[in-house]
Amino acid sequence: MSIVRTYKQLTFPIFIPTLFFSISMEASLVLIPLYVLKLGYGPAIAALVVSVRGMGMLLTDIPVGFLISRSGDKAGMGVGTAGNALSLLFFAVFSNPILFCIGSIISGSALSAWLVARLSFVGEACPYHERGRILAFMASLQRIGGIVGPLIGGWVASSHGYPVAFTVVAVVACCSVLGILLFCRKSINSKNLILPGTDLLSVLGTNKKAFLTSGVGVIGLLSLRGIKPMIIPLFGNGFGLSPVEIGGIVSLTMIIDFLMFIPAGLMMDRFGRKMAAIPATLAMAVGLVVLSLSSSLIGFTCGTFLMALGSGLATGVPMAISADLAPPEGKGQFLGVWRFVSDIGFSGAPILFTALISILSISTSSILISVLSSGCAYIMWRFSPESMNNSRI
Repeated sequence: MSIVRTYKQLTFPIFIPTLFFSISMEASLVLIPLYVLKLGYGPAIAALVVSVRGMGMLLTDIPVGFLISRSGDKAGMGVGTAGNALSLLFFAVFSNPILFCIGSIISGSALSAWLVARLSFVGEACPYHERGRILAFMASLQRIGGIVGPLIGGWVASSHGYPVAFTVVAVVACCSVLGILLFCRKSINSKNLILPGTDLLSVLGTNKKAFLTSGVGVIGLLSLRGIKPMIIPLFGNGFGLSPVEIGGIVSLTMIIDFLMFIPAGLMMDRFGRKMAAIPATLAMAVGLVVLSLSSSLIGFTCGTFLMALGSGLATGVPMAISADLAPPEGKGQFLGVWRFVSDIGFSGAPILFTALISILSISTSSILISVLSSGCAYIMWRFSPESMNNSRI
């Protein structure tokens, strides 16, 4: 099967729903804190409403893996897309921060279900030698959603108010639900065998080498990605840049990040997942060190662009590695636990960084994160077999 045929087969059941889902999710990430503040609640409440979304993801990663194994990939994607639309209606209808927190938790849980089930479906639909390009393209659609979603949400909120904006975004989310229901067929092995004793500890034990080698490498990569959105404004502010100047540089980095999905996919499929993951991690780590040691705007710009280059080069890499390593039996459980471990890296790094800067300088804390992430990349390089070879670790 040529890769063009694979793209065509996945256009309506996966790619188009991914675009609608990403537009609605990214729009909500901008609208939610602004709406909470507009209602008169303080920044602490706004931060709480946003942060509990991560809690919803962590709490759902493992259970959703078992849901997929019992009910199939299509059911998992349906639950995820429907949950996303439901969470948006919480903000369109209510104005209570407690209900906002419930809606945010539902949003995080829906995102987890969508990501795990979609990866399970695509991993089964694509042969190994096409998987990198397919997943990189899918990740690029998420980045398009990150550009289009906030623009749509912000324009509607400014013109017609936040409740109308959330309603419009919920309608967009419903388009992804329809896409799954109408075009997504159950894959051949969409219901995976649920193995006895497949709880968190048993999945980690059975696949311990995969998690201790490839998993550690992915944690290092996602840790750098996790702190990138917060580190650039902090250093930019330290250089005395205005919000407009910082925003302009961030926009340029987003463009670089997006444009890298084609070389990232080609690199994964031609040279292997490790040959994309390790240079990507090191590029972000070096970029963070450059940011930490720079004393000029040129250094800040170079460090920022290096991090964007590394982030773009890693497009689709964590998904490709987990899809490669997922066993045919108990695939859903494995992907759920893998997603949980990945979310610890992505969500845990900002928490660790926040703790470090409370006792150390921002530059020193950044260098420590860079060293830890580079160590994770070394573990992957030294001990992890290439996952594309389809040899179970």
